[in-house]
Amino acid sequence: MISKDRRLASILHIMFWAVFFMQYIFLVPKGESLLDINAMLHRLLRPISMFIIFYINYLWLAPNYYLNKKYRRFFIINTTIIILVSLAMQHIMEHPTANVTHPSPPLQIHLVFIVRHAMEQIIFAALATMIRLSLKWQSIHEVAQEIEKEKTEAQLLSLRSQIRPHFLLNTLNNIYALIAFDQPRAQRAVMSLSSMLRQMIYGNTENAISIKKEVEFIENYVKLMKIRLPDNVKVDMVAEIPKRGDNIMIAPLIIISLVENAFKHGVSPTEPSFISININATAERIVCDICNSNFPKNDKDRSGHGIGLQLVESRLQLYYKGKHTWEKKIENNIYKSKIIIYDTELRNNR
Repeated sequence: MISKDRRLASILHIMFWAVFFMQYIFLVPKGESLLDINAMLHRLLRPISMFIIFYINYLWLAPNYYLNKKYRRFFIINTTIIILVSLAMQHIMEHPTANVTHPSPPLQIHLVFIVRHAMEQIIFAALATMIRLSLKWQSIHEVAQEIEKEKTEAQLLSLRSQIRPHFLLNTLNNIYALIAFDQPRAQRAVMSLSSMLRQMIYGNTENAISIKKEVEFIENYVKLMKIRLPDNVKVDMVAEIPKRGDNIMIAPLIIISLVENAFKHGVSPTEPSFISININATAERIVCDICNSNFPKNDKDRSGHGIGLQLVESRLQLYYKGKHTWEKKIENNIYKSKIIIYDTELRNNR
């Protein structure tokens, strides 16, 4: 089956040559008749020679010699063909048709005509070669884009495979801590984790999901984490999403890493702590604003330190390069992280 690009190229070739030949068919010199077939064929010698030279280069010389850097052969063959065609044309044009008489020109004029024919054919040979070069460059560019796309997809797959074990490890550590003092709550936590893992395995296999599903996943995670939190920790989560939130897309497992980081570094077992999560989504942008009290881990408890945030940075660059901002800072012992995403469609990732 002919590709759409090849079909379009064929149509453009036909249109160009149709217009090009028409001027030689209908622009009749004074004294000649439009219905004179012999005179018309005589006029068509020049465009036919250009047509031949063009496609000799386009279909044979340029792809087989010039693009393969066999420049010497390319120029020798081209020069030979152009000289022979120019001489043949001049010879034919010096022999008048039955109805058209042309006086034999002097030698100087004879040479001028040959040079003119040769220059016309050189122009069309160069045009054919340039078109071939542009097609080659376009093909190379498309291959490079495809390679870059495959590389990006492989990176995203690798990042996703890293995020899931990281998330699972932290959650299991929390449940393990809960088992020591409240087994019934630990059992409920395991059930919640089971539900979340099901969503991770079967619901987050795409490169883009609706913000509605992502928020549901985060809400389940927050509920799971609140099971083991002491009374001195206050957790608030507000999500403002349009009723048609299914049309707003986001790369999965980006926000959850920020939420996970807030629970890991924002909670103290003895001191007053808080976590505030605000997610706002519109058709134009997605905003995730998280604040939490800051209790940095000591050297004995720095498992996976910084991995979650590094993965967030990597995923943001791969999915939203040039289409996001991320502000993070510590102010008055409060860690603040705010991500704004300006691409709510992710069409290239679906």
